[in-house]
Amino acid sequence: MGVFAPSAGAGVHEREHQHLPEPGHRNHLKTVVINPTIAFDINEFLSVGLGIDYLWGDVQYDKTPVLAGRPVQDESRRVGRRMGYNFGILVKATGT
Repeated sequence: MGVFAPSAGAGVHEREHQHLPEPGHRNHLKTVVINPTIAFDINEFLSVGLGIDYLWGDVQYDKTPVLAGRPVQDESRRVGRRMGYNFGILVKATGT
């Protein structure tokens, strides 16, 4: 069973009025992956494994563009879930 968060809380925040034409923006990314997997030895030369993947993700993008000299708040957030699977075969050249 694998449970991991490869980008938990990862993000970027640019300072206000940083030498850019726009005041600043923030990006936040959170992901969690759950991967239960099982494997079986068929014989001393052959093993098989299979499992499922569950991925949850949350991304938020905040930006304040300047239009006609006035800041306009622009925010976007997306949350998603996906399922997948994995399968593997291991063939050994010699027995153990």
